[in-house]
Amino acid sequence: MLTGLLRFVAAILLFAVVITLPLSLLARDVGQLVFDADTIKSLVSENLLAPEFVARVAENVTVSALSSSADDSETGASEPGDEEGLDVSLMTEALGHLSDDEWVEISTLIAPQDLVRETADGLVDGYIAWLDSDAGFPEIQFELAPWKANLQANATSVVAILLDALPACTAEEIAAQALAGLQEGESLGEVLTPVCRPPEPLYRTMLGGADRMISGMNARMPDRVDTAMLGEDSTPEELVLLKENLQRTRLILNWGWLLVLAVGALAVWMAARSLPGALRRAGWPLLFAGAITLLIGGLIQFAASGGLESLFTRIFADGPVAIAALGTAVIAGVFPLVAQPMLIQGAVLAAVGLGAVIAAPRLAAIQKDEFLELKKGY
Repeated sequence: MLTGLLRFVAAILLFAVVITLPLSLLARDVGQLVFDADTIKSLVSENLLAPEFVARVAENVTVSALSSSADDSETGASEPGDEEGLDVSLMTEALGHLSDDEWVEISTLIAPQDLVRETADGLVDGYIAWLDSDAGFPEIQFELAPWKANLQANATSVVAILLDALPACTAEEIAAQALAGLQEGESLGEVLTPVCRPPEPLYRTMLGGADRMISGMNARMPDRVDTAMLGEDSTPEELVLLKENLQRTRLILNWGWLLVLAVGALAVWMAARSLPGALRRAGWPLLFAGAITLLIGGLIQFAASGGLESLFTRIFADGPVAIAALGTAVIAGVFPLVAQPMLIQGAVLAAVGLGAVIAAPRLAAIQKDEFLELKKGY
């Protein structure tokens, strides 16, 4: 009676192992992407540093920043000297004429890949160090000075790209710009009203004001953002809870699969009364779990190489371009990083399970022969 009950409970546990082991391995592989610094850096370097992605992020951030500046101007919060630069609303309208290729060209001038990689690596190191420390806030120093210096050094080129993207001015607009350009003390924003591409020599006049315009933009931004300064007074309770949840999640993701294997070993011990029986009861669940793991890995690999990327782009077609770009990059980079270890782990599980299933009857036959030989000896 007790033996039958134990075997029934063991069968339920082994069925649960077949389902949960592939999922726990998937969770482990995903956890490696979220909590392993080297893996994150590799993912960022290979997929998120592409000029197209950086350009789309730069576009989204720039437009958002300019919109915020426009709101500040309307509420009287603009800094002194803003009138010397390009009017924020005009700048926002001008940026709307840029194509994707022109955004890539601008971002390449301002944010070369070495600088982006260095910044990204610093953010990743700070994030992982924060999880492993007692600090309330991540100690991350985001250096903006090199970015500002690149922008200032390439001010003329950046403004030239911006001007070249504008529609050509009409005769009336040219006359208005010429009049504004002749008036002493006029800002570049006033000369560039309305937003259009002027002919020479006004074109060169506007390029001559590029350094002043970029200098005004840089003056509004700090040279460094230090997140540790945010926690000098106190750490918000929400951030403390977030860190605790992340640490707990990391522990579960990294070692949950071992707990599943331990449950499987317990179930085998409950049901088996001999070594061949243990091999048989362990082999079949491992074989099925390996097959499911292979299936999951194959589906992820298919999704990465199939049409899921275009589907994601269509879903977020009406949203921020940076979100769509991030989704595309994640699918292109994260999916293969998850699929490959899943396929390897599935193959190992299936091979071990198949080996145990094949070995079980042969071992039973050997034990039977040995028992008969021993019996004849008596």
